[in-house]
Amino acid sequence: MPRTPNSPGEVGGCTLAAAAHDVSVVGSFAYVADPADPRQVGGWDCGYMSRGITVVGDRAYLTQWEGELRILDVSDPTEPLEVARYETAYGGLSVAAQDPHVYLADGRGGLDIFAHTLTSIEDSAPSAPATPGIVLGPALPNPFNPRTTIPIELDRAAHARLGIYDSGGRRIKVLVDRSLAAGRHRFQWDGRSSQGMPVASGVYLVRLRVGNEETTRRVALLK
Repeated sequence: MPRTPNSPGEVGGCTLAAAAHDVSVVGSFAYVADPADPRQVGGWDCGYMSRGITVVGDRAYLTQWEGELRILDVSDPTEPLEVARYETAYGGLSVAAQDPHVYLADGRGGLDIFAHTLTSIEDSAPSAPATPGIVLGPALPNPFNPRTTIPIELDRAAHARLGIYDSGGRRIKVLVDRSLAAGRHRFQWDGRSSQGMPVASGVYLVRLRVGNEETTRRVALLK
């Protein structure tokens, strides 16, 4: 028999091992919170009280009581990365997202709508050819403000030097200059020089050197 909002009726269901605490529907799947077997596979410390979260694709949108919207790359759930941050008038209570916009219930501030298309400077400024044994990944976010994370990967233990340079090749800051173990590493640049001074908006070079091998990418700081 057809169902209407005025005549609700159960059409199916399933039994879980424990009480169901919450449910979310994405496409043709329903995700049910079942406290019987919780297992943490990753995490991210935002430093403040979180109020609401939604996940669309490989992006997580997190609201903060103190008045911020944070966007995380969760393509690798074991190592979430912050890719964007927006200030809000009041503490965000809940959030919804549908590309390319994020909709935030901002308490007394009403409804905030953010455009969040995260384009990369790499799309229009290709990096140097990859060097065997060295992987200098794309900075996230890029463009960025106030900070970006730069991933690298080494196929062997080696001395690595990772630096930031301006378009004229002048060194701005050295992020690491020491021996690193084989594997993945991540370093942050906060848009400051080695003297701790904020640098101007613009395109900068991220240069990784391991022995006689070198690879470079570009990153843009927007203020």
